[in-house]
Amino acid sequence: MNRGITGQTTPQMLVRFYPDVVELKPAAVIILAGTNDIARNTGPQTAEMIQRNLMAMAELAKANGIKVIFCSVLPISDYGRVKQTVGRPPADILKLNAWLREYAAKTGAIYADYFPALADEKGFMKQAISGDGLHPNAAGYELMVPVASAAIQKALQ
Repeated sequence: MNRGITGQTTPQMLVRFYPDVVELKPAAVIILAGTNDIARNTGPQTAEMIQRNLMAMAELAKANGIKVIFCSVLPISDYGRVKQTVGRPPADILKLNAWLREYAAKTGAIYADYFPALADEKGFMKQAISGDGLHPNAAGYELMVPVASAAIQKALQ
């Protein structure tokens, strides 16, 4: 069940984590978050603030017997009408992804790395899989399915 809300940031996700995750008692939760924080959708945020929100979600999930799957922040591109790198610096995305990978490994969470499947040789989201350089289209989601499926299978073993 998808509980994502367009434009939300990690503090907003954390506030609704109990009703949208814990109370539903799933076996696992997939957390795909961070790009809107980097873009400052709800105001200035430091990397540490984003990390703490992600850590809190993971701790709430684990305390309630829910396996945690962290997803890499998706690549963005400047191929569309809007230059996505202005609000979402690629270096910030890569730093958050490195932290997510390390934190997942340290805590026993699963890390679903969408980046290799979606990025081109420049590290941008492939032009054919996004109309705006931020959101995947159907072809982009098709590339994400095997990554998500493998992560879910691993989490549920």
